[in-house]
Amino acid sequence: MSNVFIITGCTGSAGLKAARLADKDNILVITGKTVEELEDVKAALKAEGREIHTFAADPSVKKEAHAVFAQANLLGTIKTVIHIPEPLPETAEIETIIRTHMIGTKNVNMEARKYMTEGGSIVDFAFEKSAEIPDILIKPQIFEKAEYEEDVFLTHMTREPNMAVGTDNKTTFAYALSTTFIEWYAQKCAEEYAAQGIDVVCEEIRV
Repeated sequence: MSNVFIITGCTGSAGLKAARLADKDNILVITGKTVEELEDVKAALKAEGREIHTFAADPSVKKEAHAVFAQANLLGTIKTVIHIPEPLPETAEIETIIRTHMIGTKNVNMEARKYMTEGGSIVDFAFEKSAEIPDILIKPQIFEKAEYEEDVFLTHMTREPNMAVGTDNKTTFAYALSTTFIEWYAQKCAEEYAAQGIDVVCEEIRV
């Protein structure tokens, strides 16, 4: 079977650059909130002679993340997953930031683990932090709840940025908290998935 290379949030130059990391004989599966926003990337990759499949999916919605991986698994062996969180406007609600970046990353990794076998790799991207999170707010006991107590996790995570003064500060804080979580979660997954021979790393995107 052919190897499948999945990129979630594959829009714009970042998505195109990530897709070009795949070997030419890999089957590419790319996702975005809408199929239309993937057209430019799809056209550029098809012009290079690549096999590519597009899916409209929001990784922060568990059933949509599952559908992407279930369909991709029918195409071949899922070997590589790159998750690129969707850039959000400065006016984005704090809960939207938390859902899109934290829950999206959690859903992608959990689905990837279901279908991957030894030799697979996951790359979780996070936006470069523009603020530091105090150690007192980095709470693994709360982060752990993301997987199986999502509502409790969301309630806690959406409350933390409100401690910052001013709307801009709250948004900056929410982004930084999201990156902190993604870094922590990628490390957690790296340790847990190693027994299956799956590598997990986190990389930061500069904005």
